[in-house]
Order: sequence, then structure tokens, then C-alpha cells
Amino acid sequence: MTLEQLRSRLGMYLSRPGAQHLGHSPGLLQEVSGGWASSLYTFDLHRNEESTAPTVRLVLKTYAPDEDGRAHAVREWQALQRLRAVDYPVPRAVLLEPDADHLGRPFVVMEHVAGVTLWQAHEAADPGTQAQLVSAFTAALRALHALDPRLLEPADTDQGEFDYVEREVAELHRDSAGVVRVGLSNVLGWLRERRHLVPCLRPVILHRDYHPWNVLVDSSGRPWVLDWDWRIGDPRFDLAWTCTLMQRSGFDAFAQAVRQEYASTVGAGDPLEELAYFEVLTTVRWLLNVLPSIESGTRLDAATRAEFRAFLVGPVREARALLRARTGIDVEVQVQT
Repeated sequence: MTLEQLRSRLGMYLSRPGAQHLGHSPGLLQEVSGGWASSLYTFDLHRNEESTAPTVRLVLKTYAPDEDGRAHAVREWQALQRLRAVDYPVPRAVLLEPDADHLGRPFVVMEHVAGVTLWQAHEAADPGTQAQLVSAFTAALRALHALDPRLLEPADTDQGEFDYVEREVAELHRDSAGVVRVGLSNVLGWLRERRHLVPCLRPVILHRDYHPWNVLVDSSGRPWVLDWDWRIGDPRFDLAWTCTLMQRSGFDAFAQAVRQEYASTVGAGDPLEELAYFEVLTTVRWLLNVLPSIESGTRLDAATRAEFRAFLVGPVREARALLRARTGIDVEVQVQT
């Protein structure tokens, strides 16, 4: 679907009888980012002739046209609504449409936050400002973990100490079915055998994809957190996910700074022991997220898949190195470009 076709269908959706945005017309869509799981577009919403309200800039986020995409849209909508209510820095949610019939995909519309990614700000900054940005980035994660998890999911706060890790490991086993990789089953066995070492003593709201490209910094320096596919679980998952993602992307110094900053604010009842376990768990989770998409092609066209494969060569190599260093097991993963 072209951008103009998408804009036209969005305009029809917003103008349909009885719609909340009756008479509003979306301007040209500009694609901000696109991937196998979601795509982002900015557009100006022009008010109808009778309205004196000014034009507003909004963001359209579309999700995969399947049940996973629908669930992701609903979960992101929940996060934006409920976190905004307690003044956690997320964009204001405008509307949710989980039905893929209208635009070909489920979608959410939210306010546009003017700013740059925290990584862009970090790369352009002097060392002192970089340290401040790392501190703000880590503080936003700590603030999320400090919230009452019942804000998003009351039921999951009643889980036992090992329910969370059991669920994660079980999902890795489920998602590895059909992914034939020498050594992968051994790493999964390593995780299963050691899960008794990582009880979840304090369940928190997890972001599950926290990194400096998912955080915007506005003109006042305030961070805004985007791209929510949350879960209730162990805070070590988020920290390990962030640090391993940055390490395999070649930004070890940033990962180390975040780890040290997070650890410096950890209380006596919030241990970071066995963080290596979560480094292995999140690395396997990442591999199982990306490999099926580039191999099956179910969510990516051929050109995008080739580009994605080329991008992943380095990160996959680093993921293998981490798994080998932490477990002693070599997982044979090759990305064919």
C-alpha cells in the first residue's frame, strides 16, 4: 500500500459517520520507521471548517496484520493510557483500532512528541552531557520499575517467585520449535536447569524493548518512552535486554554506563545477582524474535528482508559470542545476505 493510499484510508476512517474525529482530514503521511513488527508515520490532522482548533501533528502506528499485532496494539494503548495517568512520560493516546480491516493493519494514533532519539542526542553531545543523558535514560527505566505493577496488570502481581521465569523459558521452547540451530537446545537446557537461581522477588512493569532509539528527548531534555509491549516480570530482564542490545550493536561503553548507573540506585531488596542468566535469556529471546522474520519472509518483502539480513550480520555474531561466553555453548547461527 502506498503512503497516499494509506492516507486516503485513514481519512475515510476518521470521517466515517459517528466517528470521534468526524470531518477531520489527515495531511500527507511521512514514514518515520518501518519493520517486521510495526511502522510509524507522522501526519498533520486538519480540523473541519467549523472548528477553531488548530492543526495538530500526530503519529500513526500500525502493527502486524495478525493476532500478535492486534494484541500488541491493545497492550500499547493500555500502557499509553494508564502510564500517562500517573505522569509517566509517554505520548498521549488518541485512538485505538484493533481491527485490521480499515487500514490493512491494527493501529494506534498518538500525539507527536517533538524531539530526537536519546541516541541521536547522546552521539552529538560532549562527555558531560552524555553522562547526563545516560542518567536520565536509566532513571526513566528505574521509575518504570518503581511503579505499582497493578497499574497495568492486577492479576500478574499474584504470581509465585518462579512463575515469571518459567513462563519466559517455556515461551522460548515454544518459539524455538522449527528453528533448527546446532546448540540452541543446549542453551535452552542451560536456562531450564538454572531457573531456580532467579526467583522474581519484586515483579515490576517491564518495557521489554528499552533502548535509546525508543526514548525521545524533547527541547527541555525530558525523556519520553515509546514502543510498549509490556509485561509484568523481573526487572533484570529489562536491564539485560538494554545492555545486551547495545553491546551487540557495538556500543559497549553505553551499556556499561547504564549497568553501573542502574546498579548504583538498586536497594537492598532489589538484587541484580545472576544478571548473566538474563543476558542469556534476553539474547535467545532476541534471536527467536528476528530469525523467523528474515528466513520465512512472512512479514517482510524481499528487498526489506535482504536489507535486514545485512544489518543483522554483526549483531548475530555478537549474540553468539555472548552465549558462548556465558554458557560455554556455541550456537550455530549464520545470516545469509
